Amino acid sequence: MIAIKNLCKSLASVCIVGFMLWQGSFFPVQYMSILSILLLTFIVFGKKLVVSLDVALLSGIVLLYAISLIFLSQNRYAGLTETLRVAIMPLSLAYFLNGDSKHSEKLVYIGLMCVAVIGLLESMSIVVIPNGLDSSNDRLQSVLQYANTTALLMMIGAFYAFQSFLDHRKLGNLICLAAFLIAFALTGSRISLIVLVVTGTVYALMLVKGKGKYVILCSVAAATIFIVLMSMFSSFHLFRISLFEGTFLERLISFQDAFKMLRGRWLLGIGSGNWQTWHHQYQTTYYNVRYIHNYYLQLFLDSGVVSPLLFVAVIIPAIVRGIKAKSVNACVLIAIALRALLDFDMIFASVGAIAMLSVSRLTVRTKVLPVGKIRGLAVVPLVFLIAITASEAFSSLADRNLMQGNLESSMKFNEIALKLNPVKYNSYFKMALSAQDIGQAEELLRTATEKDPSDLESLEALAELLASSDRYDEALELCERLITEWKNSPQFLELYYETLKMAFEAKSIDEPEYSKKLNALDQISEYQKSSNTL
Repeated sequence: MIAIKNLCKSLASVCIVGFMLWQGSFFPVQYMSILSILLLTFIVFGKKLVVSLDVALLSGIVLLYAISLIFLSQNRYAGLTETLRVAIMPLSLAYFLNGDSKHSEKLVYIGLMCVAVIGLLESMSIVVIPNGLDSSNDRLQSVLQYANTTALLMMIGAFYAFQSFLDHRKLGNLICLAAFLIAFALTGSRISLIVLVVTGTVYALMLVKGKGKYVILCSVAAATIFIVLMSMFSSFHLFRISLFEGTFLERLISFQDAFKMLRGRWLLGIGSGNWQTWHHQYQTTYYNVRYIHNYYLQLFLDSGVVSPLLFVAVIIPAIVRGIKAKSVNACVLIAIALRALLDFDMIFASVGAIAMLSVSRLTVRTKVLPVGKIRGLAVVPLVFLIAITASEAFSSLADRNLMQGNLESSMKFNEIALKLNPVKYNSYFKMALSAQDIGQAEELLRTATEKDPSDLESLEALAELLASSDRYDEALELCERLITEWKNSPQFLELYYETLKMAFEAKSIDEPEYSKKLNALDQISEYQKSSNTL
């Protein structure tokens, strides 16, 4: 039993380290795998389990997500995946409280160093990794990574490296520090640069005493002036900081749109996973983002006002305790908390795990629960997680076979994925792509849109299929529905124009009706042009 326990702990730690390299991945299989391993670890932990108030508060967020999933989520699959995503927080925190947090901290440091080294080697073209790190648009990023999240991890790595140097006075730590800072600069993350200045100031003020604090403040003032001047005269992406930057304004507009959605829905939010489609209807300019660039607001949207309050109730006290103890973990949490105001890094397993590792190091009050055989109940959610993780694996196999042209195999794997996870409705759309005939494809697409009315991808494919089959009345009806669902989409507007033209040329509609619909589309086009220039 001890050997199994140690194996499970090692697997969980390896997952945390391994996922550093894919921290920008949205693949559900990533966090489903780590949740499965964490649950397995708890089953074999023993008869006692160390918990804290923070674990209870974070579990409250998971409960609110579950309520939102049951009563509000339009897309059950999206709601389920988001509920599982937030479950990483309490489970990983409990894992760190029950394990060797110092050992975990070392492994996380190794994972961060791997991201830095591989990224630097790739940016210098020394190594080429398929789907790995590369430097495109003068920013260190990857197909599976998100440049801003990479920047956050490099910042955290720099704090760890500097603290390690202060503790051990080894040259290797300074070399690691330099690698982290170079990689950070190459990401070109402007938000992270501001966060680094703020967090670095707090870190420095924690370490120095007396008049040294004045030196720190003067240095920060000089650094701020330098950044402002560089933003005015430099062409380097990292320093192109402006309040009128398009991406920054887009985020502010999306925040405003989010609060429109929340009117009258502040208690339970709009529903877990619903943001992914709802923002198309409410947006005042064109944008298409899977998550809103504010983690607190994302929690609010998904499950109501209590969720972000619970999250803050965990993070802020930990930061205060860390500052008093002069712990580097306080700086890690400050960096994550500040970045969460303008980004969604916390949805990634690696960032969430690091945050919980820091919280575990700053937890002061814990309680030992005699769980005994009760821990065996974790087998039920474990089996469920294994099933839906397998579903994701079969779905990936289906996608791979589809790309290779193996339609029959792709269909088979999608059918298995759907059986393992019946709410994985996008499998119907993927099966339609593998269908042997138009009739089967139409049936699958209709099923997809019935199961999930917000599935715009299936609606678009069905409209195109009907138009190609000369069923213009139905195709135009779906085009109107698409435009209603996403009024700012130039893609759907173009589809509507093309379908309307085909219907007129095929004499499916007469001249007056054609002119009427064409004028309506022209008005929508003008609206899009005006709104998309905000």
